[in-house]
This record gives sequence, structure tokens and C-alpha cells, in this order.
Amino acid sequence: MGKTNDTAFSLWRAFQLTLPRATTGWLFAILQNNFNRVSIVEMGIAAVTITTMIGLFHFLSPFQVVFGHLSDRYPIFGYRRSPFILAGITLSGVAVSVLPDIGLLISQDVTWAYFAGLGAMALFGVGFAMSGVTHLALVADVAPAKYRGPVIASIWVMLLVGMITSLAFIRWYMPDYDFDTMQELYALSIPIVFVLTLVGLLGTEKRVTKQEAAELRVEADRKTQAEKQSSPKFIEFLRGAFSNASTRNFFLLIFVTTLGVGLQDTILEVFGANVLGMSVGETGLFEQVLRGGALVGMIVMGVMSYKWGISKTKSIVYGAYGYAFFICVIAYAGIITNKDLVIYSLALAGLSQGFYIVGVLTTMMEMTTDHERGSYMGVWGLALTLGNGFSAIAAGAMVTTLIESQLLGQAQGYAVIFVLEALILIFGISFIYKVDSSRFSRIGKTQLTGALEADVS
Repeated sequence: MGKTNDTAFSLWRAFQLTLPRATTGWLFAILQNNFNRVSIVEMGIAAVTITTMIGLFHFLSPFQVVFGHLSDRYPIFGYRRSPFILAGITLSGVAVSVLPDIGLLISQDVTWAYFAGLGAMALFGVGFAMSGVTHLALVADVAPAKYRGPVIASIWVMLLVGMITSLAFIRWYMPDYDFDTMQELYALSIPIVFVLTLVGLLGTEKRVTKQEAAELRVEADRKTQAEKQSSPKFIEFLRGAFSNASTRNFFLLIFVTTLGVGLQDTILEVFGANVLGMSVGETGLFEQVLRGGALVGMIVMGVMSYKWGISKTKSIVYGAYGYAFFICVIAYAGIITNKDLVIYSLALAGLSQGFYIVGVLTTMMEMTTDHERGSYMGVWGLALTLGNGFSAIAAGAMVTTLIESQLLGQAQGYAVIFVLEALILIFGISFIYKVDSSRFSRIGKTQLTGALEADVS
């Protein structure tokens, strides 16, 4: 095969590997930007009920360890990763498809529907964990080391592009709430995620024989045993890691800032409906603008890092302060009922978020050791998981406590929540000054690529 064809093949394979993450964008768009709005506003369900359901899946990320272990050792039909990826993403799609009916029953105060909702989101979380870890393992298996960073960068981009594109489709398909249309829209989740994921998997993974599978299982067990013998027990690792002030403060930095950044995710569309009187289709634009801004911010920071190198401290601090400022502007825009100001502020908040993401990712790689990189990345991942999960629950709880209880008016209540979000974010940033400053060197090509590759290590 000639050089041109090799290049074309490599580009196609890299594109294929991004498609499973594009389906995640669809699921997030449905779950966090449509279901939350419709169930709280149009169906009249308490916000804390819905955001607790949505936040549940974040706490099921430990299942990644289980499915990673299984995919290493037990191929299905000769394939180690693909069946787990396809089954996991389809399971999440099935869970999403039943949410309209569950939401309707919860709105009618059917007791068992509350448990059904938690069950559906538990299935979503298990499927998400199954597909997520095995997808990244597949990338590590098939992408040459020198291409792995760019492939992971493309996967990050595809997640945002998938979400932005999905939001546009959802806005077009259901500009105003209609239950039958909602059922049809959510039912599309199953064929969309299945077909896109299947296209992304065809031809990417080499099939192994039974003998090769047995050898892989023995090798995986050998490595696991060797790691157990050469590494301290995890509890001992945690005790040793958190005895270090820099480690403790960096964990708190990630947890608190993630809590602050994510606090509006599940209530932003509800704010648009209740304060600004916007339709389902109109509030769907919010996340498009925010995620689009984040994508631009990540690209801009990536380019600046490659060319000049940017201080990690500046990337994190400027990004977080910028996000906090524009969230406060959104609070003000709600009080004066200015839709345009909300949109512009969301775009700039997204841009700031992109800066913050790049800074945090690159610093996460620095806050490890060569021998315990996986363990440290697991700790940082735990901080992200807890931050995202608790932010969803807290947001709904505040809406229910402050606004649905009529303690405050709509505009004033959301203004308080958004300002509190900004204060949480600013408080979280204070921990950066308690972390060893040598960790915050300039972001260069090596650090940026390493941070991206950390997703598959």
C-alpha cells in the first residue's frame, strides 16, 4: 500500500475511534440539557428529584475497573474491547429511551416510578462505565504511541462536537414540548448510538484466537500480581499520598472547582424557561453556545501552548475567574431579563472553561509519580467524579429549597445560585496557591500531549 493510501487509512481509523465518544455527546445532550428541562418545567417534577437521578451515574464510575479487568481477560467472539463498547453504549441508550415514560409517571406521583428512574440511571451509569473504559483501552491497543495524543485530542473534540450537533438536532426535532415527540426523540437514542458506535468499531480491532486469549489472560494476571507485589496496598497509597499537603490541596482544587463549574449544568435550561420564558428549543441553544465556547477555548489554549508555552497557573486561574465572572453576569442578565446578554456571557464562560480544562488536565499529569501514575490519576478521577455528582444534586436541591418553595422569586433565586457557584469556584482556586509551585511550569507540547494520553494510560 502506498504512502498516500496509508495516510488516508490512518486518518479514517483515527476518525472511527472518535465516533463512540460522539454518541456520548448525544446521550449527554438528551440527559443533561433536555430531560432536565422538560421534567422539571413542563412535567412539574421537583428539581432535586431529577438532578439527583442525573447525578447518580457519576458515582458508578468504579465499574470502569471491573469492565477494564473483564475486557483484558475475557474476549467475546475473539474481540477484547469492541463487544464491551457496543454493549455498554447501547445499554446507556436503552436507559435514556425509557426516561419520558418514567418522567410522566413520576409527575403523576407513582411511587415505584421514582425507583424506576434511579434504576434507569444506574443502568446508564454502568453502560457508560463499560463503554468508556474499554473505548480508551481500544485506543491504547490500536493507536501507535506517536499518534495517541492527537487521536485523544480528536476524541475530546468529537465529544463536544457530538454534543453541539445533537443539541441542534434536538432543538429542530422538538422546538416545543410534546410528549409523543419526546418519546420518539428519546427512542432514537438506541439506533443512533448503536449504528455510530458500530461504524466506529468495524475493522479497528484484531480478532484473537482462543490460544491468544488464554495467553493474554495469563499475561494480564501476571502483570496484576506483579503490581500488587511491587506497589503498596491502595489504602496505604492513599494514606501516603494524602499525607502530602500538595496532594491534599490539589485534590480539593479539582473537587471544589469541578463542583463550581458544574453547578449550573442541570438547571441552566430550567433558568431559561422560568426566568426568561424561553421554549424548549430556545433553551437548547444554551449548551450549544457554552460547549462551543469551551471547544474554542481548548483549541486556543492548545495552540498558544504549542507556540509559546503558557503557565498552568495562569491557564487555571484565568479560566476559573473568567468563568466565575461571566456566571455572575448571567445572574444579572436574569434579573434584568436580557436574553442576549445571557447568550454572549455563556459563550465567554465557555471560552474560559476551555482554558481551565487544559490547565487542570496538564497539571494532573504533573501531580503523579512514574511508579504510581495510574493510582494518582485514579485519585484525580475520583475528585472529578465527586465534583460532578455532587454538583448535580446540589443544584437541584438549591432550586427546590430556594425557588420551588417560594422562599425567593425566580430571578432572585437563580441569581443567588449562580453567584454562589462563582464563590465556590473562587474558593476552589485558592487551593492552587497551597500546591507545590514547581508543578505549575509552562504548558508545552510534551505536557499537553501527555495529559491527553493520560486518558488511555
